Formats: sequence, structure tokens, C-alpha cells
Amino acid sequence: MGHRNAPAGEILGSVTGPNTKACLRRYLREAREALLGKLDGLLEHDVRRPFVPSVPTGPVW
Repeated sequence: MGHRNAPAGEILGSVTGPNTKACLRRYLREAREALLGKLDGLLEHDVRRPFVPSVPTGPVW
């Protein structure tokens, strides 16, 4: 888990060859664990609440 707060490009940019898939999976697993840790303890409503208000998609006359 030594890649905290590092952009994906820095972590995966130089990775090529047979280890690319493993590195990507590790990065995604660590990012998922970090997100779940931040959501832990929140109410279900707060976890699923949108952060931006809904905007009408039709034409506004």
C-alpha cells in the first residue's frame, strides 16, 4: 500500500510487460480499500447521496 495519494500515471506509467495487469489490479484494490475505509461508519443514505444537485436535461425555454 505504498502508493497513497499518488496519481495512477505515476504508479502505472512505467509498467509494461507481464506485470501490467497485476500492478493495475493492485492499484485498483488499494484505491477500493481506501474508499471503503472512508465510507465505513456512514449511514446508507449518506453513502448513496449525490454530491451535486440534479439538473434538468431537457430544453429550458
